[in-house]
Amino acid sequence: MLAFLALASHLRAMCTDPGAVPKGNATKEYIESLQLKPGQVVYKCPKCCSIKPDRAHHCR
Repeated sequence: MLAFLALASHLRAMCTDPGAVPKGNATKEYIESLQLKPGQVVYKCPKCCSIKPDRAHHCR
């Protein structure tokens, strides 16, 4: 039973669309509205002007 649930979860994760990073969302107003914690860093992609999510390489 546990093996079936693990396999089903793995297949679902493989077949699910991960979504997309919205382009052009790195405006000053949007970044200010994120309510960042002190010391938290927001990375901006220089190619598409989007906020780069953690562990993402979307614009190579």
